[in-house]
Amino acid sequence: MRMKGAEKEELQSFVTIFYSVECIWHLCEILFVDSPPGNIVLPHLLEWIRFHFPKYERKAANILSGELVSLESHPDYWETVIGSLLQGRIEVVRALLRLHSSASSDSFKLADQSLKMMPSYSIYAGVSITEFNLRWKHWLIDTQTKIDAKMFITEKNVDLIMRLIVGEEAAWNEVQNQCEAWYELLAAWLLFTEPTIRSFELGKFAKRCISRMGVRDHMKHLDRVLLAAMELDILQVIKEIQHMTENGWFVTHLTDLLYHAGRLDTLDEEQPGDLLAGRLRESFLLDYGTLLMGHNSLWQVGLTYLDNCPTDGLNTIELLLPRIPLISEARIHKIVREAAKRDLLQVMQSICKVQGMISLRRGRLGNALTWALKSQDPNFISFLADKYLREYAARGELINVDLLDNLGSCMLTSDKLIFLGKYCEFHKIYQSGDFKEAAALLVSLISSRITPSYFWVTLLTDALPLLECDKLVLSSSDTFTLLHFLEEKSNLPELSDKIDLIRLALARNLGRA
Repeated sequence: MRMKGAEKEELQSFVTIFYSVECIWHLCEILFVDSPPGNIVLPHLLEWIRFHFPKYERKAANILSGELVSLESHPDYWETVIGSLLQGRIEVVRALLRLHSSASSDSFKLADQSLKMMPSYSIYAGVSITEFNLRWKHWLIDTQTKIDAKMFITEKNVDLIMRLIVGEEAAWNEVQNQCEAWYELLAAWLLFTEPTIRSFELGKFAKRCISRMGVRDHMKHLDRVLLAAMELDILQVIKEIQHMTENGWFVTHLTDLLYHAGRLDTLDEEQPGDLLAGRLRESFLLDYGTLLMGHNSLWQVGLTYLDNCPTDGLNTIELLLPRIPLISEARIHKIVREAAKRDLLQVMQSICKVQGMISLRRGRLGNALTWALKSQDPNFISFLADKYLREYAARGELINVDLLDNLGSCMLTSDKLIFLGKYCEFHKIYQSGDFKEAAALLVSLISSRITPSYFWVTLLTDALPLLECDKLVLSSSDTFTLLHFLEEKSNLPELSDKIDLIRLALARNLGRA
């Protein structure tokens, strides 16, 4: 399927952004995070250039895998040789030269020997910088002597290679157009002129290469960021990259990386380094976390960013969490869990109470009680427990028994819920046929003084079948407790038609006891 012009342009824009982000990130890792011993950065810079400018590596592989009799007839042969040399791929250059039809000539042999003998600094080679510089100067003088003796003059391109590796200005003027960017030229130039350059010296050489390529007056945004990095101006790097990606991902993560690497501690001499660094990092984390909190499916990821903001993170979460659209019950449960993890009791209670009231309006009393229990709000729980008891007093039937049977320690949040749970337990024991245990529980409920006034008649009515049991289940002490309770409530109009019946049952039971 062919893309439209606008789509292609948008994708190309994304590719450019991703390339820039990757390029800057890698350079910042080299200069600010990895910190190679002795600050010798050239080996890392060359790797950086090779990774971001793979053109010559691909061309070399293509040429070397070809079936041409004379490889130099390939249109990209010499361009690839020079390009590989500029990226420090010395072995690739030697391999390409050895496949030239004139490889057995003196010029090619001497060039191969000079490239082979070229010193290469490595921090793991056990050679000091002073000793390496001596070897470098000796090799440089030897190669320059061969050039001055016109040993390569018969082969124009070989002669150019030799003049490049000794840093001849005229030779570099000839090939600098092969470099796509000033920083590609910088790494190449340093390889053959300043192989032991330190990171704090990069800035001045970077400016020279910018002037050399004539891009000072029309530098792109990427150029400005890379120059700031090479000048070790971290604050300027952060300022420049703030607008590279619309969502702030890049500046947030790079600043966080630099913070953890301890490179933000010296940003401002007037304030403690760690204080300013922490504020700078937190400001980006807050902005990015807040942005993600507004996303339909990434809000939980946003929470993890805000969790890492020690000053304002929790307050921001407390403000944003209740504003997430409650589009499904699954999401609501997630939000409540996240609030509970962070001890945001008010947020949790607010959401659960709203959902509880919605369930109540829909007639889903069990669901409403579940939300109330999650809210841990005693008043709301008491309100719903009262609804349950009134519903039973009116209809004589307990609903959502499974929920009430499994309240566990949750019932301790409210006296009315304790009563409801125990009353449900009384019914369960009674139905199992353990009348003695049921009677003991009923007496304890009556004597506990937590019974709602509208439920007194119900409890006394529940006592009637226990009093009339064939087997004695209520002791004389239990009977006196019930008699005392009955006398206290004898003026209730609801008891007028039952009071004589209950008194008779109590008298009989007392006689049996």
